[in-house]
Amino acid sequence: MQLVSLILGTLFVLVVVTTSVQLKVSFTEDNRYDIYLGNVLLLRSSEVPCTIYENSRWCDCSSCLKLSDKNVSYGSDILGTFERTMFSWTRFDNAGAARNANPVLITAVRVYKVQSILGNSTATAPYIVFEQAFPSGLQNTSVGSSEAVSTSFPAWDTQKGFLGSRPAALSWSEIGNGGAGVFTPTTPPPVMATRRVHESHTPRPAYLSQTNFFGGFRCAGQSSETPYGTSCNHQGTNLALFDANQSTVCIFSALSNFDSVVLARNGSNELHVGVLGTMKSIPAGHHFETLLYVGTDGINAAYHGWGSTLLRRYGKPRTAANASVVLSHLGYSSTGAYFYSPEGAQGSWPHLIPGKTFQDTILDVYHYAQSENIPYRSVLLDSWWYGEYSHNGSGMYSWDESSAKEPDSLDPVGRFPKGLQWLHTQLGGRAGMGNFIQHMGMWKSDTHYIKNAEWDWRVYNRSNIFAGVAWTDSQSFYDSLFGNATAWGLATAKHDHVQEQIPLTLAAMEEIGYTGRVLDAELNALQKHGATMMAGGYTLLGWMNGVKKRALTHARVSADYACWFNASTGVGKGCPHGMTGNYWNFNGGPPSMLSWALGMLPYKDTWFSSQRQKGPGACIGNNCLFVNWTEPYPRAHALISALMAGPIAPGDAVGTSDRALILQTCRADGTLVKPDRPATPIDAYWTARAFGAALQSDTNTDFAVPYGEVWTTEATVSSFAWMYAFGTMLDAPFQLSLRACLHSCSIWPSMFATESRAADRRTDQEYMVYDYALPMQSLRSFNDSSPLAFAAGVDYGAVMFYVVVPVLANGWVLLGETEK
Repeated sequence: MQLVSLILGTLFVLVVVTTSVQLKVSFTEDNRYDIYLGNVLLLRSSEVPCTIYENSRWCDCSSCLKLSDKNVSYGSDILGTFERTMFSWTRFDNAGAARNANPVLITAVRVYKVQSILGNSTATAPYIVFEQAFPSGLQNTSVGSSEAVSTSFPAWDTQKGFLGSRPAALSWSEIGNGGAGVFTPTTPPPVMATRRVHESHTPRPAYLSQTNFFGGFRCAGQSSETPYGTSCNHQGTNLALFDANQSTVCIFSALSNFDSVVLARNGSNELHVGVLGTMKSIPAGHHFETLLYVGTDGINAAYHGWGSTLLRRYGKPRTAANASVVLSHLGYSSTGAYFYSPEGAQGSWPHLIPGKTFQDTILDVYHYAQSENIPYRSVLLDSWWYGEYSHNGSGMYSWDESSAKEPDSLDPVGRFPKGLQWLHTQLGGRAGMGNFIQHMGMWKSDTHYIKNAEWDWRVYNRSNIFAGVAWTDSQSFYDSLFGNATAWGLATAKHDHVQEQIPLTLAAMEEIGYTGRVLDAELNALQKHGATMMAGGYTLLGWMNGVKKRALTHARVSADYACWFNASTGVGKGCPHGMTGNYWNFNGGPPSMLSWALGMLPYKDTWFSSQRQKGPGACIGNNCLFVNWTEPYPRAHALISALMAGPIAPGDAVGTSDRALILQTCRADGTLVKPDRPATPIDAYWTARAFGAALQSDTNTDFAVPYGEVWTTEATVSSFAWMYAFGTMLDAPFQLSLRACLHSCSIWPSMFATESRAADRRTDQEYMVYDYALPMQSLRSFNDSSPLAFAAGVDYGAVMFYVVVPVLANGWVLLGETEK
């Protein structure tokens, strides 16, 4: 292993390059290309290595695209020094005459080398960059489908090389609701095929077919009202392919223009990278890059390296623990049942205690927290603050003081009669609980902001529940919006429902760069005014686009903490097992790997800290929350929230908080206690998801696989590491060896320091371990012959949490604060 460094302004990035990753590109006489990992064929281009679509006609580089120039050049950029092989393609008509002497398409491949930290050697980088450029642009490029591309380069033969070995595939969907999918070419193992029948928005298994190589999800919130169907392909590109022992992990993604670059399987044996097939034209001079990252040391290491490459490309560091008060201190969330269906409420959502406004309730929470010495420093105001359902359809009609104050049909006296500025002051301002995290949803087609013609709103009216949508990419609009909001206490905007906004907004689906301009304008304005953004239902596209902007600091990685009940049918929605548990809200570990790879701290949605609160006994109407429901496992939610290393925000009703449990997550002043980085699943978790029992071997080896959730993280002081291993929802017992634990805790960088922690994991270090529930009684030695034992459990309350502590040179062990 070789350490290499890159300097960008004041940002120091230490990159771990596995020198065994020797990537080479070989070009054939017919301009096809092969990628080799060492001397082994990794990827082979399809027989048609590049393609464009214009004016209802396909044209490829084996027919009407002819090579007019090829050259090799050398250069350098922030990613290292590179060798660039460029191809210029001119279009010919059926008679063989050039339609234009200028190239219509330029393709290029950049192979990188990076400098060693001592500066005396170089190594081949574990990534290759591909380019597409369109000097004169293309017209009428839409193929009418978001599951296809209108240009292609590179294009891979899925029957050759690594792809031909039928690896497993990891794709991401429903980002913000915890979504991921693992696909495997093998027969689904019985245990893994049945264990997750209750999953709705969180990682769930889906199995590979020959016609579905990389995706397969249909996106929530889409229907016949969406112009281009329900495919998730428009939501961004990230595909990881891996073999059974994870010695080869290939990650394909966009490197720029994240809103229009996708993967598509055009044809049964080809994987294409190109422009989303719904884009109507490609402007002259348009250029974009895609990335192939190859890892040889497991999925976590590959995602770390891939994400670091994107962050380095745009000069963004991973979010620090103290980047904002929302991240560094305890908060309160109003997404809990107290604001929607409290005991005794009548009618459908939302509900309040009779005689109380939202303003009154927030103040009650504040005064209760003060009396109990619960140190909240922020409050999340969910979509009710602007009246998401108060106008025609759902969405944002307004997002300012007027929407908070004005009465409407659902709130006859207004949600905040005295306004948010007044409330901000009453909550103690910035030094108290007056830091607002405010929900943003879809913009409605009748939003009053469209009256300002300078803001150039795109409006689309539809007949479904959304009624109609609007969106603008005007920088001046977002400067005005967030400038006003920070004056009344905005600290973080929680942007939600982007996964619904995009497919309903034709400009987003048909105009290259539109979605990126909207998201950039929002983040620019937030950064300008000293605020940040939390990605809610933000899509993979938004997560990846966020590598360009420091204002995007964290992302929700779980499903809603919500337990819906339909009074018409008597059936709970989102509350499996007879409404005894909110099962998959807890499971933020898998998407935290992606979130931290892209530099964002993950956030698990709110939770109830005690069993002393209960939802209403009845529901008049449909879709009430938490009917006859009590949280059975508050401790599990508190522990998992802390392991996420992002914001922590319980949502208790007044008088029901478990102060002692809440303070286990923070200091007396509200400062959150955090590990070095978010907990992520061990590599073997992904092997189990993909290959099941096929690799189950001696439980004391690094290749044992868990049938359930097993995550690790660590905290480092000086050269010593305290490691944490968490497990729940296992269908069968599992044992974690010291070697596997050390490996999983030596991959990711700390949010408290810029340097890698890999060198701190000494294999000759002696360790002890204790069970968090019984620290002194369970303290014992931890080594490969005495692994950590995780028992099978029937639900998410069956939590096991081990703390691994180093033995100091004098033989003592420092257990840490066992009550935290």
